[in-house]
Amino acid sequence: MIPDATASAARACTIEGRGPVSFADLYDLFTHSGFMPEDKARLVAEHRADVERTFARLEHGGALLDWVRARDEQHRTVGYLSTAWCYRRTTMFQHLAAVPGFQAGGPMVVDLMDRIDAEPQCDFMKFYFLADNPYPARIYGSFGESAGDGRTCMMSTVAHLVTSVDATIHSDSGIAYRVRPAAGEDLDRIDEWLADHESPLRRHAEDLAPHDLALDSLNRRYQRLGLFRQRQALLASDGDTPAGFALIELSSPGLNLSEGLSAFRVHVFEHAQGDADGVRAALIRAAQDLYRAAGRRAVLGLVDVSAADAGDASEVASYQRLGLRVPATSKCIIMHRSRFGAFRDHVARLTRCRRRVAVGVPS
Repeated sequence: MIPDATASAARACTIEGRGPVSFADLYDLFTHSGFMPEDKARLVAEHRADVERTFARLEHGGALLDWVRARDEQHRTVGYLSTAWCYRRTTMFQHLAAVPGFQAGGPMVVDLMDRIDAEPQCDFMKFYFLADNPYPARIYGSFGESAGDGRTCMMSTVAHLVTSVDATIHSDSGIAYRVRPAAGEDLDRIDEWLADHESPLRRHAEDLAPHDLALDSLNRRYQRLGLFRQRQALLASDGDTPAGFALIELSSPGLNLSEGLSAFRVHVFEHAQGDADGVRAALIRAAQDLYRAAGRRAVLGLVDVSAADAGDASEVASYQRLGLRVPATSKCIIMHRSRFGAFRDHVARLTRCRRRVAVGVPS
């Protein structure tokens, strides 16, 4: 049972790395800590058996998942944080949950950062947090704002898109776009667009080079555990003219409870912007087919809205015209390992300040 705790004093807890923890205990923690809002709870419920199987295989399967938990004086789990390999050289912070009133979040981050920094194969780190959540905005957002130079650290704003695999995606386009798996020259065209529009930091961290797009080497590591992590590139064309492409990721249920590792991104080429709704509709329908075949009921997408200009606003509006919901907006931080130490120290410094304020000690 999750203990009650008041916010008037930050109660002590013990941080433990990779200790055994049952999914039932985690689910209880996620539910009572506010980590599991309605949409996320529904996603987990739809694939509960698969999610539990994924957690069990990752827990006993070596280095693809690392985690820490916080325990109170009665040895009850009051906090949890994990990292999972999301790309070949990139790990992702995820599933941070803590019972209010315990000094758990910051120490768990610091503990995991020490271990990530000691992992020679990890060159990048990535994580999301809800833009309107005050705690991560203060702790993590302040680092993204101060350290985000675009070369070694960047923070972007991402709108979440949601529809179902059975929803009708209709546009007024008069063009019947053909969608096919990207190969050969298609991949070269996609690579040119990514080079022009994405930062080198993101391209390296998210394996966006043509030979890495399918995530084959990372998928082989997951397959050894009976799990998977894949990405497919689809190209939409009007006759012989490419109009846009989608990068569609699909991972084992539970690898990320928000399904952030099973989401699509759609990009429309400049010359096709006059019928952007039609291009997006064709690619989303193809994404629905892929997610339906994988047994998913929901289709999740991500769209970068960092620039907050008319182009971004019109892109979100385009998805809404097609019937997709936009239930949330997140911040996404990507950093090179050269910033790991600075991030760890930043979190340690601010969470120490929080503890002093919580227990009434002058800072």
